[in-house]
Amino acid sequence: QQARARAGDTAARLAWWRRELAGAADLDLVTDRARRPARAPRGGCLALEWPESLAQDLEQLGRRAGATLYMVLLAGFQALLQRHTGQDDFVVGTPVANRDRPELQALVGCFLDMLCLRADLSAEPGQAARGGAGPTLDFLQLVRRVRRRALGAFAHADMPFETLVEVLAPERDPSRNPLFQVAFALQNAPTAPLDLAGLEVAPFGEAPATTRFDLELHLFRPTETQAHAADGDGPGLGVSVHYDRDLFDEATIARLAARLRVLLEAAAAEPETPLTRLPLVTADERTALIDTWNDTATDFPRERSVPALFAERVAAAPDAVAVQYGELSCTYAELSARAQALARELARRGVVRGTPVALGLERGLDFITGCLGILMAGGCYVPLDPDAPAARLATLLADCGAPVLVSDRAHARLCADFGGQRLELDTLADDGGQGAPDVPLDAGDPAYVIYTSGSTGNPKGVVVPHRAIVRLVRNSDYVSLGPDDRVAQASIVAFDAATYEIWGALLNGGCLVGVPKEVLLDAERLAPLLREQRVTTLFVTTALFNQLVGRRPDVFASLDSLLFGGELVDPGMVRRCLAHGPPRRLLHVYGPTESTTFSTWHEVRDVPDDARTVPIGRPLANTTAYVVDAHDEPVPVGVPGELLLGGDGLALGYLGAPELTAARFVPHPFAPRIGGAGATADGRPPPRVYRTGDRVRRLADGALEFVGRLDDQVKLRGHRIEPGEIEAVLLSDDEVAEARVVVREATPGDRRLVAYIVPVAAADHAATAEAADDDAPDPRHERLDALLRARLPASMIPSALVTLPHLPLNANGKLDRRALPAPTGRPTGRLFVEPSEGHERLVADVWSQLLGVERVGAEDRFFELGGHSLLATRVISRLRDATGFELPLQRLFEEPSVRALARHLDRLTWARDGQDSLASAPGDTEDFDL
Repeated sequence: QQARARAGDTAARLAWWRRELAGAADLDLVTDRARRPARAPRGGCLALEWPESLAQDLEQLGRRAGATLYMVLLAGFQALLQRHTGQDDFVVGTPVANRDRPELQALVGCFLDMLCLRADLSAEPGQAARGGAGPTLDFLQLVRRVRRRALGAFAHADMPFETLVEVLAPERDPSRNPLFQVAFALQNAPTAPLDLAGLEVAPFGEAPATTRFDLELHLFRPTETQAHAADGDGPGLGVSVHYDRDLFDEATIARLAARLRVLLEAAAAEPETPLTRLPLVTADERTALIDTWNDTATDFPRERSVPALFAERVAAAPDAVAVQYGELSCTYAELSARAQALARELARRGVVRGTPVALGLERGLDFITGCLGILMAGGCYVPLDPDAPAARLATLLADCGAPVLVSDRAHARLCADFGGQRLELDTLADDGGQGAPDVPLDAGDPAYVIYTSGSTGNPKGVVVPHRAIVRLVRNSDYVSLGPDDRVAQASIVAFDAATYEIWGALLNGGCLVGVPKEVLLDAERLAPLLREQRVTTLFVTTALFNQLVGRRPDVFASLDSLLFGGELVDPGMVRRCLAHGPPRRLLHVYGPTESTTFSTWHEVRDVPDDARTVPIGRPLANTTAYVVDAHDEPVPVGVPGELLLGGDGLALGYLGAPELTAARFVPHPFAPRIGGAGATADGRPPPRVYRTGDRVRRLADGALEFVGRLDDQVKLRGHRIEPGEIEAVLLSDDEVAEARVVVREATPGDRRLVAYIVPVAAADHAATAEAADDDAPDPRHERLDALLRARLPASMIPSALVTLPHLPLNANGKLDRRALPAPTGRPTGRLFVEPSEGHERLVADVWSQLLGVERVGAEDRFFELGGHSLLATRVISRLRDATGFELPLQRLFEEPSVRALARHLDRLTWARDGQDSLASAPGDTEDFDL
């Protein structure tokens, strides 16, 4: 009977622990260095002492809540961890002596075990935070909640930790402890000094060589008799923080301990303060976070428009070369005359101040003329990518409401359904006039509209004023451009990096140098072009930077300044560049379109071996950057928060979307406290900041480090992508019930979009099972792929479509991304055709290796298998190494199938081997090109 009772008691305790720990998440502390694949921790220890007065205040607070000092201190530790991670639900470990029975007290041996304490800092219903930010929890409520949960855990403490791990079976990760990663303990057992005759005895205080967890907080409180010895003034609270030196620096741990003390002192003084309002920093630190590190104001022509500043450059050097694209060049005077002629024609067609004008041209002299001419007429240009699908271009034209479309004869069929006026630049006749229309432009007038991906399923147009352009390129601190500079134009016309390239050159008297796309993607051709064209400044996306440096580390050695950014950085590639012929200045830049191209910058001089990333740096001149929590309170150094951007680089908002504008461009939370950066004409601070949705943290020197996103938005090869826009297109198909789009990284550095769909007939398991067979592709995929390509730009097309019977969910009912299967087999809807031996097999094998597709058939197409322009250059490089033939990159775009590309290689081989006639070449012979 006793055995049955014990078994029943054990089962009941296990059931309690299952309920208590169900759905608990790992604590996601941001570390100074990336985790190693397996723990081999090097221990560090920081010892401090807090005053007796604080200990007494906390004990008094505990008596008010019916709690012990242990519970009050644990509540403070949990509140600190919440503020550092943003998590309301996690587990903290605590040691227990397990000597709760009298007969165990005198036994010799170790009964110590670890107890899991679930932290719940979710809001109390009905209690609203200040500012309407939603319900929150105050510290006194948290102490009472900690008391209840601690008593419950200690009542079930005689369950060995290893048994809990075995029964709960959490997902094991060699780099983390199971169930919890941080520990807390208060040592307050009565102790007496050792009295050994003839000896002086003291604790052995050497720091541990290892640590058991990521972080351990040990507090030491003498007994009441000991604490009040020496006339009531005792030693107070001893603090010892043990930490993993592979993850944290000692300075980080010291800041953590200091913040815990600040929080506890504030909580002891006002225990009913909401957790979100408890301070973590001192007044001096707050001043640094808000004011000192945002003192970026410089003198620049903030009230001048782009055409006015360009006119100054024309007057200063009319014969200087303004634009050069290959053999075609144009002086400042010639460019001004061309733009003025366009402006006069636009005025005749009704373009006035603020009118949006669509611009559908490839990058080149005509595109630059179009931008400048539209601005001279008082309008704002809306660049359209001629390679975008017709349906998407129609959507953008309808949204912007442009009455005029500027293009040329080569793009006469662009936007065939456009109902407004068309103006072809290459047919524009000389009207005999001079000068531009007299339009009184203001620096706050819109200059251009660039469309970005939208989470609601529709792209959104960002309206950028003249002042924001001028702030980017004139009298700034990250670059110094002048008449001697030759700035490369490498970005596509609808990418906001073109703002830096075009106006960085033309508003500073420099020369804009066009770089052909096929050259930009090939390091072996790019390096000599940069030298021959004497290019001084170039911007590339991070993905392109990685590829070019991987192929040729010294590709940028001739540059004065190389700027790169747009997504997460590979520190190894940056080190490779620095070690093998770097540019004179290597700048890592960051910025959303809503803050006009670049918002922060960091000059990279070295990258430590253990670096996880490269900082995005400090704000540009006349830009402000704040890191805040969910309640718009500044977070301390090292703590992740949302990045808010302010200053003169801000866009005016989203075109025709006042609600979306109001949600993202919000009132400045620190306006009464800030100074000159971005101040208005009468000295008042800017009224708004932009919510980026980016999660960053500030480093000890004030620089910012990118951590991740607060939502699902991703950056891929420099393009900002909202998965919701892709999902909306998929859901428009009648046969798709659910859709999710995520980024997967099959191989390091190769990130791709993958779409997961659930059919409307969820019971249609036959179709799903059939889709899993490589030789019987899901018939939906080809139709959905065509739908996506008809409505979205190439950068937003998923590399694979996967059909599932249902989407995997976690315990909280949210999408379990880790449970999504990796794409297998053939991601397109094409039937598999075995490649023949020779060049077909060679091409198929190269594609298979680079695309991560197990079976590549002869009729498969590169871009349908998930290829993109960056991978295309690697294909060309691999084929060059294997065959000796230097294929132009354009060949892969013109002949994207395995069979077509193999036939071209066959023809080249025939020509090299000296066959007698073209007719004897294998395959088709048309378009023969060596």
